[in-house]
Amino acid sequence: MMDETLDDETVMDLVEESYQLTAGGILRHGIKEWIIPANPNYFDLDHAFEQRDEIHWKQTAKMMIGDLVYIYYGAPYSQIRYLCRVTAIDIPADIEGKVRIRKMMKIKKLYYYDHDKISRSVLRKFGVVSVRGPRFIPPELAAEIQTLYPDSIHMTKEKIK
Repeated sequence: MMDETLDDETVMDLVEESYQLTAGGILRHGIKEWIIPANPNYFDLDHAFEQRDEIHWKQTAKMMIGDLVYIYYGAPYSQIRYLCRVTAIDIPADIEGKVRIRKMMKIKKLYYYDHDKISRSVLRKFGVVSVRGPRFIPPELAAEIQTLYPDSIHMTKEKIK
């Protein structure tokens, strides 16, 4: 019952958890592949990854250590730009600003996708019409990315270090 006893953020967290537990009718097992958004108006991801290969990032879904994260870099780029691996989760944070952050994760850059090959039009072909929050990547899109960037395949198979 929606009786205002829970704040909106808590409700949305519970909805997201429910979705993740039941996505595709199966319980969560093994490494998952996600798409997450990055807004260049809020954070210069390119600069951050020039400085280091592992950064802290807002965690809003039930990601686990070892999961793969494809980062969709928003307008004016509008493309998947990075492949990362989750190396730490549930890091407490209390950050207020353009984006409210309560917990963070660490992600390690594995691959940089250059040449604008994974644009919004490519994502739309595989049913991804927008990336406003974390979501599982359609397996067909992951396969297409590996076709476009064959040297990235070994990155998805790399063991956690």
